Amino acid sequence: MDVFMARQPIYDVMQKVCAYELLYRADQNNTYATDVSGEVATSNLVADAIGVFGLESITSGNRAFINLTRELLLDDLPFLLDPGEVVIEILEDTVV
Repeated sequence: MDVFMARQPIYDVMQKVCAYELLYRADQNNTYATDVSGEVATSNLVADAIGVFGLESITSGNRAFINLTRELLLDDLPFLLDPGEVVIEILEDTVV
């Protein structure tokens, strides 16, 4: 089975990469599957980033920014993420 994800660099004020936003992708066309829920997409992304690729290799030792839905924020997933390696992004449409 093929695994896909995108990483978008985040730059500091000196234009040096300081982190990467990790994004779920459905296929090699770099598209997001509209028939996949946010919970499934993010769960797959986290599992693949940690279990398949290794977070260190994807981010070159920088932090990873990962979007979490409200449901995942209230679940156990945040406790699986090392706060020294991962920054949790809360989506702008999340009801607090």
